Amino acid sequence: MILQSRILFALILAIPLIWLIASIRRQRISTGQAVFWFGLMLGAEILIWSPALVDFVGSFWGDLVPVSWITFLGLTALIFYLLYMTIVLNRLRHQLTELVRSVAFLEKEIRLSRDKSTSPAENTP
Repeated sequence: MILQSRILFALILAIPLIWLIASIRRQRISTGQAVFWFGLMLGAEILIWSPALVDFVGSFWGDLVPVSWITFLGLTALIFYLLYMTIVLNRLRHQLTELVRSVAFLEKEIRLSRDKSTSPAENTP
């Protein structure tokens, strides 16, 4: 890969990096997600600036074209991220269910206490 291509890829990679930093500052992304994406971007930068490493891992992997193992690595990382997000989503769903149950219980208790407090007052002349 020639130097101009490396610089172009590094600049293209800088765009989501800047967006990620801005999202962290606005607290629109959690720390765990930020670490994941920073790790992926750091790995991409390492691959951009070290073509010898790409060729070595490609030959070790058994591929003639390094793009195939890079694609496989990217897909694997995205699958792990989807699994992580599924776990987070299920945890939030469970918390929401517990919260709804608690609110329903509290509403029932408030209605019962209101009924008890208004019933004797209505019976007195």
